[in-house]
Amino acid sequence: MDKIATLKNKVKYAEWITMVEDCRNSGLPVRVWCKENFVGYKTYYYRLRKLRSMFIEEHKEDLIPEIAPLPVVPQQAITSSNITIHIDGLSIDIPDGASENTIISLLRAVKTAW
Repeated sequence: MDKIATLKNKVKYAEWITMVEDCRNSGLPVRVWCKENFVGYKTYYYRLRKLRSMFIEEHKEDLIPEIAPLPVVPQQAITSSNITIHIDGLSIDIPDGASENTIISLLRAVKTAW
């Protein structure tokens, strides 16, 4: 690409960046901002997508995640615990892992029985 084309692209991208910043700083929804500024909605998102792609291409070396070893922590034995509800001499044991629906149904049944 020759120098003039490169310069034209830099100016164009600078204008697009200003457009995106103005839209975001306006506090308006994108559609409203575009309408008020005579920018096509699809044009706005096309330019935004091009800017993001350009950024990723320029910074792809910086965006490569580093792989770090994670320490392995031995898992301790999980003990199961029950929930016990005491109501006027009545004891109800609800096993660990009981579904929410089961618990709600049980409590409703106890409520109507009292």
